Amino acid sequence: MKIEMLQKLVGTGRFATVTFTTKDGRRRVLNGRTGVTKGLTGKGKNYDPKSKGILTIWDRNKKAYRSIKAENVISISADKALLVVTR
Repeated sequence: MKIEMLQKLVGTGRFATVTFTTKDGRRRVLNGRTGVTKGLTGKGKNYDPKSKGILTIWDRNKKAYRSIKAENVISISADKALLVVTR
């Protein structure tokens, strides 16, 4: 899945539920939102997440930022829209 499609669906500041495969192969469901600036130091990342196909989202349950590779997304739900990725 293209990162641009994910970002367009989720938008900025919207809550979303993302189902994805973790690095170790487990399936995980994350509920969070994009556009959160809490706890940022202003230093930024050492890379451009968009160029690597990574979506950064604030996990509201774990209270931490998470980076999800677009290629590992199984489904995403935001604003009453559900997108299921088939491979």
